Amino acid sequence: MAVTKETNMKRRSHAALILGLLLGLCWPGGTSRAEPTTDDKANARRLMGVAKRFIQEKNHTKAIEAFTSAYNHWPRKEIQFNIALVYLEKGDRIKAYEHLSRYWRVSTPEERSRLPAPLLRLRNELGTLRVRASDPAMGIRVGGTDRGKGSVELVMEPGVHKVEVVVDGEVVQEKSLRVMGGAEVLWEAEPPRPGTAPGAGATEPPKPQVPDRRKLHLGYFVAAASLAVAAFVRDHMKEKG
Repeated sequence: MAVTKETNMKRRSHAALILGLLLGLCWPGGTSRAEPTTDDKANARRLMGVAKRFIQEKNHTKAIEAFTSAYNHWPRKEIQFNIALVYLEKGDRIKAYEHLSRYWRVSTPEERSRLPAPLLRLRNELGTLRVRASDPAMGIRVGGTDRGKGSVELVMEPGVHKVEVVVDGEVVQEKSLRVMGGAEVLWEAEPPRPGTAPGAGATEPPKPQVPDRRKLHLGYFVAAASLAVAAFVRDHMKEKG
């Protein structure tokens, strides 16, 4: 029962944060991709009001739809962390992180520092895995699941994840990548060389040259024998002289 109470308290605090942030979105400010028209802004404000009502009704899906429509009318970056908060309230950490990342990329360090604590914690708990294949036709498989072709960007739980590059159903490259919380890992997969086994590519370091002791001993023997023969010839010549 205590766990349920704590969970409900967290959800209420998330909802309160969302509603508080909504008020700030009704005023000028923020950034957008292009200057919206007066009608776009009016529609965005109306849809944010709709989203607020759905949040109060605990209808997360409809609230996200309303926020998304508002963003399409007026692409303010702050709407992205509102969407992130709703997903977090819904219990979908991956989707919450995806929308948080969209805000993170276009915000300043000062703006990031003012993010609600639940989103800052989430930012440090999950990571991003990016794979770029040199050929857009190459399939990318992560953890045994097909994730797309050419280039993928995935929000992942921390840990080691197996990534495979697939061509015509065959794995041509594979690599294990470690994802860490609050960080991004990138693998730029190049086309494999002909005859290269999956996962290959790293060459073994050259082995140190160890001298052959048998050759060494033979060399010493030949040198010693040569000196002995020379000494014998010299002594023999002395005797004849």
